[in-house]
Amino acid sequence: MEEEKLDELLPDTAAEAEAQEPIPEQDVLTEPPVEEEPVDYEQLAAEDLAEIKRLDPSYAPASHLGELPFARRFAELRDLGLSVKEALAAAAPRFERQDGKTHLRAVAPRGARIPEGTLDRDRMKEAKQLFAGLSEQEINALYRRVTHAHND
Repeated sequence: MEEEKLDELLPDTAAEAEAQEPIPEQDVLTEPPVEEEPVDYEQLAAEDLAEIKRLDPSYAPASHLGELPFARRFAELRDLGLSVKEALAAAAPRFERQDGKTHLRAVAPRGARIPEGTLDRDRMKEAKQLFAGLSEQEINALYRRVTHAHND
């Protein structure tokens, strides 16, 4: 039954297909362009500079955003959609976080390595399962003895 309806809608020959009315094409280019408000970069720069001065008062002497040593990178980041705070943090390496978390530091300094003769976290976890009665210090001492004996 559905096939019959479908056959009625579809033309039988190429001649019938050509005889049907063409589907009007919509020309995307004929639509009027959307007019955007021109961006007032001077005003935007002044607002950004005011926010930068609020976030980091050490920039208070600057009278124009272009005076800042990181102005170009800051502008690029703002054009990408970053907030003033985000762009400042990325463009000015000396900018310190003002969100109350500056005191938080990693316990181990960056680039810290596991001391030689000790197990990393995953291996220590496995060793604790094997040697349940030993402390981490004892396991590391055992590890050093075994690896030292193996390397000799």
